[in-house]
Amino acid sequence: MVAPVAPPGDPPRCAQLAGDTRRGKRDLIAATSVLPSFDHPVLIVWASEDRIMPRRHGRRLADVFPDSQLVEIADSYTLIPEDQPAQLTSHLRQFITESPAAAMRGG
Repeated sequence: MVAPVAPPGDPPRCAQLAGDTRRGKRDLIAATSVLPSFDHPVLIVWASEDRIMPRRHGRRLADVFPDSQLVEIADSYTLIPEDQPAQLTSHLRQFITESPAAAMRGG
């Protein structure tokens, strides 16, 4: 059995986790500023039906990278590998075989 993150009624632990979430968001925003300097191809695979991470976030992420490709997987929610594994695999294979590194390997 997996123990809960914090026992019920443990406000100090809950406050610590909330603080970690706020700090994580700040760190994520700060890291975003260096993403445009990544000079390799990027494949962003997004679930079109995702209710946690909206479609517009996928587009925003793709716009940050200079060499990105955004693929939306239809009829998929947050866990694309569970919802549409064949579609995900197909897009990954295509991306990998068409990348500059594949061309250098002769593949």
